[in-house]
Amino acid sequence: MEQKTLLFTDQKIKEMIIPLFLEQLLLFSVGFSVVIMLFVLVGNRWMLQLLFGKVEAPVMDACVTYLRISAYSYPALAIYNAGAAVYRNLGKTNVTIGNLAGTDPQCFQCDSVSFFGCLK
Repeated sequence: MEQKTLLFTDQKIKEMIIPLFLEQLLLFSVGFSVVIMLFVLVGNRWMLQLLFGKVEAPVMDACVTYLRISAYSYPALAIYNAGAAVYRNLGKTNVTIGNLAGTDPQCFQCDSVSFFGCLK
């Protein structure tokens, strides 16, 4: 009986799919967070007036400043949460923030395909 040769093994499929999955996850997460960030930066005073109504001018100015500062962090939070979700899904829950931020030289690769080098 002739034995079939497999074109792809499970490991090869995993090596092909995970970088694509990571690229799509990061692209969507960063893209969506940038859209939300721009919406908040453009319409911050309108949104605050909708939520809180009329407030004193110094209070509104402080609220707008705080909302603008927090809006700039949305893309960074999206990248971190995407990385944390991938590691949780892989069962590597002991990975620290330092690894996700790239401070561990063994877990960071500077190529566009695999931002999270520890997955290999």
